[in-house]
Amino acid sequence: MHMDGKERAAVNLFKAMLKPDHLLHGLEPPQKSTATDRQLWNNGSFSMPKARTADNVTPSLCYQTAHTSSSLESTLQTAKMWKIFLLIGAVNALPAFKERYLTTVDETDFYKVRVSGYMTNTNVRAACKSVGMRLVCHEIGSGACDHYWSRRCVSIDAPDVNSCRTVGVLSQSMCGITEAYHCQPLDDIFVYYDYSPFGYHDDSAAGVDVETSQWDIVGENYADKYALCAVQQKFLMTLERWMFYQVLVKGEMDKHNIEDTCQYAGMSPSCWYTGHGSCDTTSYHGRHCISFDHADITCRTIGVLSYHLCGTTDAHDCQVLNGTFVYSPLVYDGAGTIYGDSNVAQGSSYSNMYALCAVAQCHDSPCVHGRCAEYEWVNVSVCWCDDGWTGVTCDTLIDSCKSDPCMSGGTCQSVVKGYTCTCPPQRAGRNCEIVVHGDKCYWFSEDSLSNPEASTACHNKGGFLLNVQQTPQHQLLVSDINQAHDVSFWIANVAGDSVPSWMYHDCVLLDSSASYMGTYHSCLEQHNYICESGALDCQQNMCQNGGRCTSCFGDSTVFCDCPQGFTGILCEIAIFTDPCDPNPCPLDWPCFTHNGGLHCTVPTRMKSARSGFCTESSCGPGWTCVEDGPAGYFCISG
Repeated sequence: MHMDGKERAAVNLFKAMLKPDHLLHGLEPPQKSTATDRQLWNNGSFSMPKARTADNVTPSLCYQTAHTSSSLESTLQTAKMWKIFLLIGAVNALPAFKERYLTTVDETDFYKVRVSGYMTNTNVRAACKSVGMRLVCHEIGSGACDHYWSRRCVSIDAPDVNSCRTVGVLSQSMCGITEAYHCQPLDDIFVYYDYSPFGYHDDSAAGVDVETSQWDIVGENYADKYALCAVQQKFLMTLERWMFYQVLVKGEMDKHNIEDTCQYAGMSPSCWYTGHGSCDTTSYHGRHCISFDHADITCRTIGVLSYHLCGTTDAHDCQVLNGTFVYSPLVYDGAGTIYGDSNVAQGSSYSNMYALCAVAQCHDSPCVHGRCAEYEWVNVSVCWCDDGWTGVTCDTLIDSCKSDPCMSGGTCQSVVKGYTCTCPPQRAGRNCEIVVHGDKCYWFSEDSLSNPEASTACHNKGGFLLNVQQTPQHQLLVSDINQAHDVSFWIANVAGDSVPSWMYHDCVLLDSSASYMGTYHSCLEQHNYICESGALDCQQNMCQNGGRCTSCFGDSTVFCDCPQGFTGILCEIAIFTDPCDPNPCPLDWPCFTHNGGLHCTVPTRMKSARSGFCTESSCGPGWTCVEDGPAGYFCISG
């Protein structure tokens, strides 16, 4: 049977889909596809789903059905049937797409997303799309940093960072240096590299390899690494079946920029009017925009949202909508609202604000802890997981303990939106970072400062920068450091007032690269630090049930030494024990529990012999002996 170019390309794609390693849920073209294949893919015969995410929301592809060009139905009916079967059969078996949060720069959240196949621009773009995120280019796209940048990518401002490279800016945020090839979290990450301004074309993305200390490595030589993707939007509300978002726009707020921004985010633009009933006029609503029932509130889309968000249709009195613009069909400008200004904001007078975009909500959501968006034109649904959840249907709690955050032997437990640390005795703080040893308290910082700044921070906390005076003290503190984190700590220079002049420029660091021995480094380097204070009796005893109260760093942290039978941070929890097991009474006299204590009952034959039984050892430490005449005695706690 003779096939033309498009039909042959479609068959090639279908064959590739039968391969077990094909990315079914991404509908990605085969790596060795021909130019005709890619043209067919790009012109819409095989559509990629458009998706998006929001602050504190992680997207996961949930399910999808087939979409095939109608022009191929007669020739490829069998292939189409198999394709539908494969995709539907994979619905319940699709793995959660792997994405990991990295950092936030200029109101933009950055993630690393797993790519299937070679690290080409095409595959990097597909990976970001498949999880509803924006593409990230080689350069940041602001100021003079737009040579290797495309409008399809996010743009950020980083005036304080001496680098145009996006990975350089992220490296500064995460590791304190712009050389991304020395920043471990950015290892194996690739960005979109736009060669077109230079007159030639190449589909390789540009990557980072920490192991070989290289960046701009050629993507076509690597496979199954990570795409750098971003989120630049804020969830506003759900109205009818539409979920509304503010999406950051690069450049002037004209209608074309607003429409493009929404589409790059996988959403649809909103018009000045809602497009429902009498509000469907061509002057204020176009076919590009969504339509929804305004419920007789007002025809203005922003006014309807303002009514639900702030209780007024005057959007200029609704601060959450400040700087939000919508599509205007008949004029070049977008139309927006500025908080406190009752005039309609003309887009030509504003730049780098928010487009009002929307995506449809699923009719029957499978998402357990998240919201479901439905992309009707390709029959695709995506779960956007709430903060702390992941998985295809947002049913898996994110393992927040993977980074091993608890110090000093603390036990970590993942909870929604984070983790908790259960600290051993004489340890406290969110990460068990405060430790008591004898009459001294120590606080291990989680931030990095220069040595002089660290000394000031300790002083402001009610202590001073740690001064290690003896080897046992040093060994004891090293045992409390979470050495798996490979973090070094500033300590004080030397004891006493006599400081050599050369040490004004070099300070002492408990160096992780030297088994936490003290080494000298420039005092201006940024490192974690350890503060010290005395362990003193609390000015006000907050411990309950007779607990002894010790305070650190000016009563900011309190430790309670609980008496027998009580536990908890403030000794507030009674531990149920049977004080008569084993029997503490002398000569195996009968023992009975009594009001949290016990009573040792004298046998009948001995009652006339004596009436005083209490001695220093009758009840033991932590108990008070009370006589009960010839009948025996009580042991009372405390």
